[in-house]
Amino acid sequence: MSFDSLSVFIQVHPFLSYPILFGGAFMEILLPFAFIIPGEVFFYTAGIFGATGAINIWIAGGVLILGGIAGDTANFFLGRWYAAPIERSMNYFRFTRYVYARGKAFVAQHGKYSVLLSRFFGPAGWVTPFLAGSSVMEVRRFFQLDLFPAVSAISINIGIGYAVGLGYHVTRIFARRFAPLVGGALFVTALAIPVIMVLY
Repeated sequence: MSFDSLSVFIQVHPFLSYPILFGGAFMEILLPFAFIIPGEVFFYTAGIFGATGAINIWIAGGVLILGGIAGDTANFFLGRWYAAPIERSMNYFRFTRYVYARGKAFVAQHGKYSVLLSRFFGPAGWVTPFLAGSSVMEVRRFFQLDLFPAVSAISINIGIGYAVGLGYHVTRIFARRFAPLVGGALFVTALAIPVIMVLY
């Protein structure tokens, strides 16, 4: 499916786009799915198609932020209620064991402020809400610390996608309007170079 046909499909079926974006933002931070679902794909995609007008960028952004916060919250309560069995499952694979160990080190280093910082440090963000839930952190304190990084980190990624989509959109418009002029200039230049080389 080409970019144009996908863009048209999204415009015709927006009711499918927003739930998918919410689900992607939710699952990309939720253990154990966080290890296999790259959330940036959903953030960048929303930005790209928001820039081209296929979806409403503000609705998409709100949906993604809500999904991300919901995922963090679910992770927190998984840590609160099921910490022991999930921690044991982390030891089954080298990658999950490594990421979990890095997350624990990150939390040990930064304490309660790890919730505030983890969204900006890659895989640490996958396990920090879970570790916060398994600790003695209060639910209200977790929400206070989680709100800003969730909103800002997701918004930054959407903004990157929006810039890419805007650049693509502008480039296509430029190509359609000025392609004959540019092509003509290149053709004349290609003819002129041999003539200049012969004369001089």
